[in-house]
Amino acid sequence: MPDRDVAIIQIGEEAQRANAVRAGIVQAAILGDLGASLLEKEGLPVLGRLTDLGYRTQFTSMATRRSYIQKNEEKVRRLVRAMAEGIIYAFNHKRETVDVVMKYTKLNEREPIEKAYDAVSQVWERIPYPTVEGMRADLEWVKGQTGSASSLKAEDMVDLRFVREMEREGFFDAQRS
Repeated sequence: MPDRDVAIIQIGEEAQRANAVRAGIVQAAILGDLGASLLEKEGLPVLGRLTDLGYRTQFTSMATRRSYIQKNEEKVRRLVRAMAEGIIYAFNHKRETVDVVMKYTKLNEREPIEKAYDAVSQVWERIPYPTVEGMRADLEWVKGQTGSASSLKAEDMVDLRFVREMEREGFFDAQRS
């Protein structure tokens, strides 16, 4: 059984997990495309990439209570629009996006970041609807691990109205380069 064959431990965010693999503290880690690209460049094997497997998951998301949305609908609308603008900017400005990632990750190597950008840009949705299919898969995993979340349905956890509004307004059509 997998839970007896391996020990799953919490290490931290992606850079810490990559460093733990690099240092031999752990034999493997789940990494994003950037961490995998960096370790691959150092000669470590990548066993698989979620982007290659077609696994659907939330890459970007926001969460809040429905009561907050009801009381602050315009704030939420502006936040969703800002996130959508950021995604569109990232799609349309690869060089600048890679520069920003280099700055905030403090990495001086462009190649692994560009490789990660190319992989992730293949699975990002240009219109940022929540990935209900991916949320369903994630909920099933949680149910299998903990037994909790058994009554939750992915469809009940999303509010599509703000993205739908933007789509009806032609926001996404107007933003394509």
